[in-house]
Amino acid sequence: MKSVVAAAVLVVAALATLVTSAAHAQSTNDEMLAQSLFDEGRTLMDAGRFSEACPKLAESQRLDPGAGTLLNLAICHESEGRLATAYTELNASLSLATKDGRKDREAIARKHLADLAPRIPHVSIHVTQEEDGLEVRLDGGPVRKPAWDVVTGVDPGFHFVEAEAPGFPPYREQILVHERENKVIDIPSLRAPQASAQPAADARVMMVPSDPNGTASSGRTHPLRYVATAVGTVSLIGATVAGVGWLSARTTRDEECIPERSFCTSAGLDAVSRERTYRAGTLAGLGLGVVSFASLAFIPRTTSAPKAQAWVSPRLGGATVDVKLAF
Repeated sequence: MKSVVAAAVLVVAALATLVTSAAHAQSTNDEMLAQSLFDEGRTLMDAGRFSEACPKLAESQRLDPGAGTLLNLAICHESEGRLATAYTELNASLSLATKDGRKDREAIARKHLADLAPRIPHVSIHVTQEEDGLEVRLDGGPVRKPAWDVVTGVDPGFHFVEAEAPGFPPYREQILVHERENKVIDIPSLRAPQASAQPAADARVMMVPSDPNGTASSGRTHPLRYVATAVGTVSLIGATVAGVGWLSARTTRDEECIPERSFCTSAGLDAVSRERTYRAGTLAGLGLGVVSFASLAFIPRTTSAPKAQAWVSPRLGGATVDVKLAF
């Protein structure tokens, strides 16, 4: 045990400097990767491959948000047919362009908004009969009572509507909405709840003692100590392996990327991605390992087998079973 704890301390010390420097370099890495993703996304857009371009532009915007990237992402989504999504992004892009004084971007956003507005389909959800605890969802997102019967834009295509209330069967429906269509989605009254099954009148429970021979042993090592030790050991080994991969990927990234030009080769982009994965694995393994070994201080060293008692209490229309565990 002492050797494992000592190994954990060594891993913590070895990774402390790496974690500090990595946090400082993370912003630069994100900006470089975001620029590469943006360039590749624009190339794919020019080739008309919007389904491939939009995710790259979205990831670039997530890593390093920018008004120009957002505008390109909105135009990509418009070309992909995600009209309501594009409209929301164009409005946000217009606000940023106005704030930054970018008349060129402002003009582009306004033109696309004007062309896009009449094409967007709209839906509203009408609840025929409200039940206590009724929950309505559209594409997995909640539609609360203030939003019922309110018209909102959606992307053309299929959408999934759900309605649930305690004690009632759920209502689920898939609807198809076309471009320029205005549709009212009616949520019908939920059906009456089904009668619940009654317990059998002659139900019986056989009582089985946990240790019928009275041979329960005491003084055994608590099983949670084995679990904590195993998890801690595996986590620290995993953290060490991931740490080696992290260092290797970082070395490759430094060789294949040019920060001054915000450029990375394909090998450099792959190294950046691997560096992120290995870093997350290292920190997760390290944290889990330390917590697992620290938990040993709170887990009893020994335990005894529990003794169980069970008995049946007859009730009208069925019975109840009571179980008591003694440690």
